[in-house]
Parts: sequence; C-alpha cells; structure tokens
Amino acid sequence: MIFNSFAFKNHSVYFCISIITFIEFLITPSITSALNTNNTNWRSQSSMLNSAFDFLNSQQDLFHQTFIIYQDFNCGGNHFIPSGWMGDFINNPNKILDTRKPPENDGMGLSIIEINYPANFTRKNREKWAGIYWQFPENNWGNYTGYNLNNYVFKDEKVTLEFLAKGETGEEYVQFKSGGINRPPYYKETLPYQDSYGPLTPEGSYCDGLIKLHPKWQRYKIDLSKQDLHNVIGPFCVVLAEDLNPHGATFYLDKIEIIFGPKGKQKRLNEPHFIRSFIPISFNPPDMYFQKTAYVYDNALALLAYLARGTPEDQRRAKIIADAFVYVQQHDNEFNDGRIRNAYSSGDLAEKNANGWQLRFPGWPNHNKWSMDEYAKGSDCGNMAWTIIALITYWEKIDKSIHSKYLEAAQKMAKWIIKNAYSNSPFGGFTGGIIFKGNTYSKALWKSTEHNIDLYVAFSRLAKADLANKDKWLKMAKHAQKFIYHMWDKKRDHFWTGTRANGRDEINDETIPLDVQAWAVLAMPNKTGFQRALNWAMKKCCAHSQNLNGICSGFEFKCEKDAPNDPHGIWWEGTGQMCVAFKVAGMNKAANMCRASFHKLAFASNGGVFACSTLECFTGFRDNGGKDEQRKYYKRIHIGATSWYIFCELGWNPYWDKFYN
Repeated sequence: MIFNSFAFKNHSVYFCISIITFIEFLITPSITSALNTNNTNWRSQSSMLNSAFDFLNSQQDLFHQTFIIYQDFNCGGNHFIPSGWMGDFINNPNKILDTRKPPENDGMGLSIIEINYPANFTRKNREKWAGIYWQFPENNWGNYTGYNLNNYVFKDEKVTLEFLAKGETGEEYVQFKSGGINRPPYYKETLPYQDSYGPLTPEGSYCDGLIKLHPKWQRYKIDLSKQDLHNVIGPFCVVLAEDLNPHGATFYLDKIEIIFGPKGKQKRLNEPHFIRSFIPISFNPPDMYFQKTAYVYDNALALLAYLARGTPEDQRRAKIIADAFVYVQQHDNEFNDGRIRNAYSSGDLAEKNANGWQLRFPGWPNHNKWSMDEYAKGSDCGNMAWTIIALITYWEKIDKSIHSKYLEAAQKMAKWIIKNAYSNSPFGGFTGGIIFKGNTYSKALWKSTEHNIDLYVAFSRLAKADLANKDKWLKMAKHAQKFIYHMWDKKRDHFWTGTRANGRDEINDETIPLDVQAWAVLAMPNKTGFQRALNWAMKKCCAHSQNLNGICSGFEFKCEKDAPNDPHGIWWEGTGQMCVAFKVAGMNKAANMCRASFHKLAFASNGGVFACSTLECFTGFRDNGGKDEQRKYYKRIHIGATSWYIFCELGWNPYWDKFYN
C-alpha cells in the first residue's frame, strides 16, 4: 500500500494517529439468538412463511438502505477503503499493533474499527499529528473520480453522514471530517480531481470537528443536505493530535454511513443487486470465505420464492434480482458471450476502477493481498440453468413480451451452454461448464446429473416460451434427459451423481447426493418410476434427531450406498427439496414430516433457515482430484434453504411453476 504525504493540519495543533486495524467483535446478541433454534417468541407474531419472507426482505435490503462507508470488515456493502494515511504514520510499519477484541460486547456487528495512538511514539522528523481518510478508489488523493451520490439527493430531503464512536477512557480528543480531499487550503493543481464538497464537521463538535469522546457508544452526524455530492472521494476522516492526547488514545468506530431521505433510500433499494447467500457469524475462517458472496443459484431461488407468493411487493423485489441477472450478463468484465458467473459480491454489482466500471467478485484479504474466490468466476451449467428457469418464470408472470430482456437473457445463457458444454459422448448430456483456477479458464469434463436435470427443465421451458426455436430447445432438453436416464440405477432405485472428471462416461460412485433423487421427480413428475428414488432416500439419506425421538426428521446431503446413514446433521435445503418432491408424488404424510421438522428445528429467530442442523454438514465431494478437504455446509442462516422451505410450505414446484396440495 502506498501512502501519500498529504498534510492535514489544525490551526493550533498537529495531529497524530497510530494505527487502524479491524478486529473481530464478540458475536452480537442477535446472532447469538439466531444460533438458538429453540427461540419461538417470534412465531406467535406471524406465520413462519411470512417470517421467512421477512428474512429474505431484510437480507435484500441489508446493504442498500444507506451508502455504507464501513459496516463490517470485508463487508460486501463497504464502499471506501481506509488508505489515506497522513502525518507521522505514513509508511510506518508499526501502525498496525493488534487485532484484539474490544474490551466488552456492545452488541455491534462482527467487527469494529480500533484506532490506537501510542503515547511514546518516536520517529524522525515528527509532525506530532496524523490522520486517515476513507477513500475511493484506494489511495485516491485526487488522481481519480469518486462516487456520484447526487442521484440519491432530493431537494426536500435531508442527507447526513452518521457514525458511531467511543473512547477507551472518555478522555480522547479526535477530529472528524467529511470531504475535503484536494480542496483548499490543500489543493494541488497537478491532481485533476477533488472532493465536490467539504471538509465538513460533525454537529455539536468543537472548532474544526474536534470531539471529546465518551466511553460508551455515541452517534454523531455531519449534515450533507446542501452539498454537491457528484464526486465523493473521501467522505470520512479522523485526525489525532499529540498535544491533545499526551498520554495516547485508543478509540473505536462503527456503522459509518451516508443516510438519504425516503426518496433517495427507495431509489437505492430498487437498484439491481443480489442477496448475500449466508449470514456470517465471524469474519474469520470459514466465514471469511463466503462472507460477501451472493451465489447465483441462491438468488435464482429467492427470485422464484418471490414469484411463488406473488404479492405486488414480492414482484417488486423479484424484479431487483431479475434485473441484476440481466445486468451482470450484459456487463461482464471479460466476455460478451451470454455467460453469467457462479457468484458475485453482495452490495453493489459494480464499482469503478482504472478500467472503468467492473463487476465485483467476492474474495478475502490474505497477508495484505487479495484472494479472489476462484469458484465465483467460473460458470457452472446448473447455476445458469436455474437462472434461466427463474428468468423465464419472471417473464411468464410479469413481462411476457416477445422482445423481453429477461427472455433474451435466458436465450443467451442457453446458447452459451450449448456451445461450451454439449457432449457428444454415448451418454449424451452436458458437461459441467467452465472452471476458473489460477487465472485460467478451462472446460469441466465431468457431467452432473443435477445439472442435466436443471437443463432438461430450462430447455423445456424455453421451448414453450420461444416458439420460433421450439424444436431446437426440445432437442437440447432430450439430450440432457438422455444423460439423466443413464444415471438411473434400476436395481438400486436411485440416481448416481454423474460421471468422473476424466471426460469419459464413467459413473462417479464415490458420493450419492440427496438432491438428484428429489430433483428428478420435480423435473419429470410424470415419470412415476423415478418416484422410487424417494423411497430409497427415506431409507438411505434420513437424518435422525433426538429432538424428535430419534425418528427421521430430515435428510442429509450425502447418502450411503449400501447402508442407512448414521445419525448426522440435517441438510435443510435438501429437506425442503424432498418435501416438495413428496407432494408431487402424492406422499403427503412424508411431506408433512418435513414441514414439522422445519417448524421445530430449522428456524433462526430472525425467520431464516439454517443450512444444516449441526455445526458442520459434510457433502462427500472434494476438489483437486479428491486431495482437498471435503466440502461442507455450516450452521449459517441461508437464503437457499429459506427459499426451499417456502416452496415446501406453499407446495410449489419451482421447476414448473406449479402448486401441489
């Protein structure tokens, strides 16, 4: 990281800041209660179904109610980076001292910002002050443009920058400012850009934004209502002076955000964006690997869940996700071929850098470097098939026109799949898609039963929607179906997961997943022979809970080949899939068993459904030729599992937009 020697001085004192570090905070009370599945207070206020939708709504709005400067470390909603180091601590290797937890649990988020100014700092040419700006882009002192926030500003509405702060002792004196980068009196003609306002100071502060902090959290505001916000580079700045803090200072910050009025807020809420898939409980492993990830499969399910209930508000929210799918397809950073990726970052879909506006992908910091989530940049055919299904359902219910952008997006994805994954092998079907690893794209040679089930439905739905190309799409549907039939084991009454990664039609018998048993019934409800797979799953995939007297209370991800499972964790997404499949097959008693298990065991206190009932849930699948650690689900609240519960409760088959009693 390169630091600028930009000076920021007070008229009477010199300012000094030591470090900024992001620290893990104690799990908040709300998260703690979310991990307690026995909390039933909320259930008396509304139905579980409505609570599940309320959860989806809250997650969809999470990062778009305000314009977030800082919410949590590596949060998908953050827009600015604390890169603008000033004064004594420029290029100082000791500025980051620790990552300890705050001294108490104040009920904040996963992390807060700690700034520590040591009393006995020594350095040649001391300036006796220091500060830091939150900037966009990183280290931007006027070399690049910032964010244009005027789109959210209306004449009759107030706009404020608000933040929480507290001191370690209550004797800390800190300056807070907003804006002002490359503005008088620190203007440099050689830099082409500047903040379009500021510097401004908090309401009720002393001269030049000085505040004596309180030992408990206090909220502070900076009024931006009458400011030009067309170029926001450095919206937040802290500055410390040795003269005012002779014994040093430690203080904390959190929830730094720009808050708009009702019109501005609604405009931001309606912008296309995805929903974060899992709610993390820490920013450390394993949560750091999915903390800001919005998987397209999960978002396709959320879109379908909104369409299943279909209230006007549900339709508005479905449009946000549908528009997000269209946007990422049309604005891919590298390709213009119809693909979408496996995942994108939560928060805004794109951000501007030296190459212009670019889609945002999830990742995590790794020893002062950024590690890209390589899976996110790949394109699995199954994920794209679910997106096609979701977009066609939206088109049929909301925007049924020949030249609809939603139908066009679905057609482009389908064409990409045919071009990149069509298999000429005897088993037919489609390969997995495109893998991204080590900055290289390669073709997945394995074939997935799950993917081909999804593709069978996607192509079949396209045949009904796109009559001009009906025969083409039906041919592709039958090609996917051919592979599905090859994966059906008539003797064992179950489906195999697919073929191995060697590119040959060799059945992969290492792991038998639950989902293909249910999905085959959902995709081909008239193929009554496949319903035997549900009976097989009842014997081989059942998970047993002591909370329900040891009876089958849900289903695992991984099924045993030759013997019933030992008691393991319930995979709630799969249990929802089985619930719907049972209803399709007329097995209502089994479907009601799934619903009862959801009601008793699956829910968090905020209305969301956990991914699994135990701390970890093993899938049986491994990457890197079986050398990597087995892939897992964790007990985290999951929008995918919540969506499948909604389908279960409604008795709705998302493949075909059909209700079953």
